[in-house]
Amino acid sequence: MRRGVRRRSPGLLGLAIVHALVTAHGGRMELRSEPGKGCRFRVLSPLLRIET
Repeated sequence: MRRGVRRRSPGLLGLAIVHALVTAHGGRMELRSEPGKGCRFRVLSPLLRIET
């Protein structure tokens, strides 16, 4: 890798897309990070009620 050029993880773009989709539908994402153990992401979305 050339000096001064940062390489981004492809996973970051995926998370940005998921976040955009989730928030566009009224949901949210949560992140929990523990040093040495990794990260946990939760996707929370509202329920859709269909009247019959």
